[in-house]
Amino acid sequence: MFEFFQNRPRLTDQSLFRKVLFSHLPDFIRDRTKYRACVKNLPPKIKYAILAGETASTIVYEGGWEQDFEARIRGFVRKKFLRFFRMPAARNNDVPFRVART
Repeated sequence: MFEFFQNRPRLTDQSLFRKVLFSHLPDFIRDRTKYRACVKNLPPKIKYAILAGETASTIVYEGGWEQDFEARIRGFVRKKFLRFFRMPAARNNDVPFRVART
């Protein structure tokens, strides 16, 4: 998720994602204009890490992705790993892939 934000640095300045940054910070910083302004000057990597951590932990601990999680995992695996395998002999999704020999 860090890489997602790193590849889209413009997101850190958008209102929606600034709210995520502020939700990570203590109330003391969030509630004082003087300190809120300092958040804009955080190094980009720190912003990406906060956004990634807050977003990922919220997904894990508060949920919201369960309904389509299997389809997302299957799509990700197909995209990232299918090139290492041949198509299964049968058309059944439950048949394991065979390793392609090179």
